[in-house]
Amino acid sequence: MKKRLCAALLAGLMVTASGCFLLPAEEEPPKIALTQEEEETFAFTEVTCGTVRSTFTCRATYSPTAEETLSFPITNVPIAEIYVGIGDAVTEGQLLAELDCEALRTQLDDAIFRRDAAYLELEELDSAYEITMAGLTDSAAREAQTASYNTQRQILLLRMSAEEGRIAEYEEQILERQIYAGMDGVVTFLNHAEVGDTVAAFSTMIIVSDNSSSSFVISGLDAARFAPGDVVSMQVLEQSFTGTVVEDTQIVGEEDENLVYIVPEEGLEFGDDARASVTLVEDERENVLCVDNAALRVRSGTAFVYVLDENGLQVMQEVTVGLVGDRTAEILSGLSEGDLVILK
Repeated sequence: MKKRLCAALLAGLMVTASGCFLLPAEEEPPKIALTQEEEETFAFTEVTCGTVRSTFTCRATYSPTAEETLSFPITNVPIAEIYVGIGDAVTEGQLLAELDCEALRTQLDDAIFRRDAAYLELEELDSAYEITMAGLTDSAAREAQTASYNTQRQILLLRMSAEEGRIAEYEEQILERQIYAGMDGVVTFLNHAEVGDTVAAFSTMIIVSDNSSSSFVISGLDAARFAPGDVVSMQVLEQSFTGTVVEDTQIVGEEDENLVYIVPEEGLEFGDDARASVTLVEDERENVLCVDNAALRVRSGTAFVYVLDENGLQVMQEVTVGLVGDRTAEILSGLSEGDLVILK
C-alpha cells in the first residue's frame, strides 16, 4: 500500500515538473539607452565695417535713337522696284523703292521737250526781232514789228509756263511713287509685298533705324525711379556695361513722364529686340557698421538681434538701424565691430 502511494506521488511530481517546462519563459525588461541632451547650435554672422548699398533693378528695351517709317501715299499702283533688303545700310536721300512711274516719266519727258522747244523758239524770235529792227527805219513799220513780236513772245511764254506747270505736276506725282531715305541708317523692316503687288496708301513699307546712337527705354512706374545723369549698370545676356540716363529731349525732342532713356557706353552693338537688366544704386553708405539682413528682427516697431550671453543663452539685443541695403543693414547703435549675432 505504501509502495503504491509513493509511486503515485512520484508520478504526480514528474507531471508537475514537465508542465513547468511548457509555460512561457519570463521576459527580461528592455534595456533603456542613456543619452545626453544635445546642445543647441547656432549659425552666426559677424558685425563688420563695410558698405551698405540699396539698389533697384528693372528691365529696359533696346530702341534706336532715331527711326523713320516710310510709306507710299497712294494706292492701286503696282510696285516697280524695291532696291533694299533688311539689314542694308542706307544713306540720306537714297532711293529705296518706287511704284510704277513709266507712263508719268513719258509724260514728263514730253512736257520737258515742249518747254525746251518753246524756249528755243523764243530765242529764235528774239534774235530775228533784233535783226529785223536793225534794218527798219520807218517808225510805223517798227511799231508793227514790235507789236507782232510781243504777241508771239507772250504766246511762247504762256506755252513755257504751261509746260513748267505740267513738269512740276508730273515730278510731284513721281515723287509720291518713290521712297527715299530721310537719314543714314539701316533697314530694319521691309513690307512683305513684292514687285507687281499693290499696297494700301500709308501702310508701312520700310523702316530705317539709326543704330549709331542707340538707347534703352524704361517705361511705366519704373521710369519714376530714374533721373537724368544717373549712371546705371546694365547687362544683356553675358554682356555687362554701363549707361547714362539722359533727358527725353536728347532722344525724341520731347518729354514723357512715363519713359526713361538710357544711352549705353560707346562701341556696343545690340539686336533689335535686345532687353537689358538695369541696376540703379539708389543709396549707399561706406565705412559703416553693418550686419547681414537675415540677422535682423523687428517687433512692435523695434529692431533687434539675438546674441549669446556669457551662459550661452539667447538674449535680445536692441539695435538702431540706418540704411537697409540689398544684403546688409547699417547699424547705428547697439552693436560693435566683431560682435557675433545669430542668423535666423
